[in-house]
Amino acid sequence: MSTAETVPGKKNSKSILSLSLAVISFVLPVFGLAVAVAAIMMANTGAKEIQQSGRVNAGENLALTAKIISGVSIVIQLMVLIGVIAFYV
Repeated sequence: MSTAETVPGKKNSKSILSLSLAVISFVLPVFGLAVAVAAIMMANTGAKEIQQSGRVNAGENLALTAKIISGVSIVIQLMVLIGVIAFYV
């Protein structure tokens, strides 16, 4: 067993970044869609790295949470965008 597998708190940095981007996508009204898509792509990359490394508890839950938050953010922002377009057209 290598030391990377036994170090508590050692998380995948892409999973952490994807969760941060997912939270930021909620507060950015115009660029939130692009940030949410970037968060999903980063979460997928981080989850894939975690699976390939075989490490346990390395941030896979962070990546999953980022995907869920980003998905909700995309849905909300698309609904707002459609509402704004419908209001002005």
